Amino acid sequence: MAEPDARIHVSLSTVEKHIAGLTDKLELPDDADHNRRVLAILTYLEA
Repeated sequence: MAEPDARIHVSLSTVEKHIAGLTDKLELPDDADHNRRVLAILTYLEA
């Protein structure tokens, strides 16, 4: 599977910044005990 940045022609840092912005808006914890991307998916599935 190709990297997202290669398929849609954006840099990896841009993708990471957008993901960080989304997880901040969802007010997900930012610590070593939680995976923010997994928590974002779980939040989406609960909606």
